[in-house]
Amino acid sequence: MYIELPKENMVICNGMAEVKDGMLYVYGSALSDIMFELTYIIHGNTCYYCNNPLTEQAENIPEPFRKRTIDHLIPRDFGGPSITNNLRPCCLDCNSKKGNMFPEEFELWGKIKKIEPEKERRKEMRAFKEELKQIREQRRYGEIPSLPNEWMSEGVPKSAYVYFYTEEPVGAAFDKAKEFYRKYRRIQRPLIFSKNGFLLDGFNTLLYIKYTGVTRVHSIILDNVIYAGFNEYNESNALVIKK
Repeated sequence: MYIELPKENMVICNGMAEVKDGMLYVYGSALSDIMFELTYIIHGNTCYYCNNPLTEQAENIPEPFRKRTIDHLIPRDFGGPSITNNLRPCCLDCNSKKGNMFPEEFELWGKIKKIEPEKERRKEMRAFKEELKQIREQRRYGEIPSLPNEWMSEGVPKSAYVYFYTEEPVGAAFDKAKEFYRKYRRIQRPLIFSKNGFLLDGFNTLLYIKYTGVTRVHSIILDNVIYAGFNEYNESNALVIKK
C-alpha cells in the first residue's frame, strides 16, 4: 500500500527521515515519531473532530486552543497501524472521549449524548454500549474485519530485515501479544515493512511468532517507504528472515 505523504520534498524528525519525489526515506527514529510529524504536516493543527486549533503547550492553554495529540482512526486495540492513512490531529479532550471507538461510532456516541429528555438519552446510550461491546468482541475474533483488505499482505516479505535489540521475549508488549493470542487465537496487529523489507513496526509481535511457532500473520508493506539506515547496523544486530 501507499501511505499519504506531503507533496513537497522535506527533511523531518531532525534528519531521521526525508520525503523526496513521492517517497519516504527512513534513516532512523521510531516509525510512530515520523508518522506523527507527517500527519501534522499533511493535516495541519486543527482537531479532526471538534475543529478547534491545537497547541503543544501543556498548561494554561488559551481559548480556543486545545492540547495536541494524535488519533488512530482505526484504534490500536483493533490493529490500527501508526501510518498517515490512519492518523489525524486530535485534541486531548476528543481523543480521551473517543477512546477505542471507530470514527463512525464516536459520531453516533456524540449524537446520543445530545438526546433529550434524559430518560430517552440513557436508554439509547445503554443500547449503544451493549451493541458496541458485542461488535468489539467480533472485531477481536476477526469476525468483523477492522483493516481494509487493500492494506494487507499475507505473511512477511520474501526477505525481511529486522533490527533486534534482544532475542528474549520480555516486556509488557510481548505479554500483551501473548495474552491476546491465547484468548482470540489470532495476532492482534499486523507487521509493518518498508518496500525494501525492513521491519518498521511490530518487533514484539515478531518475537511472539518466533517463540510460539504461529504461522498465520498479516503484514502491511509500505510501497513508498524505503529504509535507508542499514549502515547504522552491523551483522551482530541485523537479522534476515527468509521464507
